Amino acid sequence: MSNAACHACVVKVGALRNTFGNCGDPFGACNNCSAFACGHHGTRDPNVPQLICVECDPNLLCASAAAALSAAAAGQMPIDDPILIEMLRGYRRFWLPRDYWAFRSVDDFRERRPGYDPTFFEEALNRARGFRRIGEELRIWQSLPQESKEMLVLAALITRRLNIPEQNLGSLMLRLRKFFD
Repeated sequence: MSNAACHACVVKVGALRNTFGNCGDPFGACNNCSAFACGHHGTRDPNVPQLICVECDPNLLCASAAAALSAAAAGQMPIDDPILIEMLRGYRRFWLPRDYWAFRSVDDFRERRPGYDPTFFEEALNRARGFRRIGEELRIWQSLPQESKEMLVLAALITRRLNIPEQNLGSLMLRLRKFFD
């Protein structure tokens, strides 16, 4: 018997719907934050050989949104905006080619993370399409492709709906969560 425990279980983060194994018994460590995750709080990505915990999925969505902006500019846009840099740094391997790790859209996330409640996706898409308020905390909103906007709203929604504790969120993710409330 191991003394290891799933970090998300310990801090009482909401669980995914399609789960396996015993809640609390880790089946791997998150490739982003290195926390142990059980089958209720982590997903092995079929496209990328890694486990990502539910607490890091919002960070990966955020980094993917920034990577999509860079890709949409066809590499002609230098990533020197502090907000874009902060968005990318949510995923520790952001320097790898985007095709290796990034989500391309909310639909890509849904396919690669089937355990999330389907209502998350519908709500995120609807909120992103109707969102107009622009503030300093997300001044790049206008320049983002629609897929990036949708991924950012989904990231903020996941942190809220799974009750990820505020102290476990980075400063950007915390601002996004409050921004999209």
